[in-house]
Amino acid sequence: MNDLAKIDSVDSFLEKRACKEHATAVLFDAGWAKDDLRVFARWLSAQLCEDSVFSLDAEDDDLDDAVGEDNVTALPTLCFYSAGKQVGKHTDIASALKAAGTVMQVPESILESFSLETARAGGAKKPRTTQSYPATPAIALPADLRRAGVIGGC
Repeated sequence: MNDLAKIDSVDSFLEKRACKEHATAVLFDAGWAKDDLRVFARWLSAQLCEDSVFSLDAEDDDLDDAVGEDNVTALPTLCFYSAGKQVGKHTDIASALKAAGTVMQVPESILESFSLETARAGGAKKPRTTQSYPATPAIALPADLRRAGVIGGC
């Protein structure tokens, strides 16, 4: 399974967190930490567009401000961001799975396919797509459909 894209500076962290195009997730990690959440984050990254899930080495002294900014006290922690705001902070897979569905808009059928043992072994990978799931679902209003020529006007 591929490694996550690394965040190597506080500026990069702030940029990834502030993404307005789609929701993002950052794994605050440490080499000594239990790997379950790391395995899940890698699996989640394989389900989404390339610029959605990142890793930050919480042991790096240069990144202390990022860890403090989000009040991360346990490692690993997977934080979710939407429209530049933290909307979830999780230290276990069960709650992170729910956030992946609600924040990252990953379909339930894909989330149900997650297995820690299979993901740890490198199996059950879905091909990474160029499509990301939107931070908020799109709703087409009748006026929008008329302007697009999908339905006729009154």
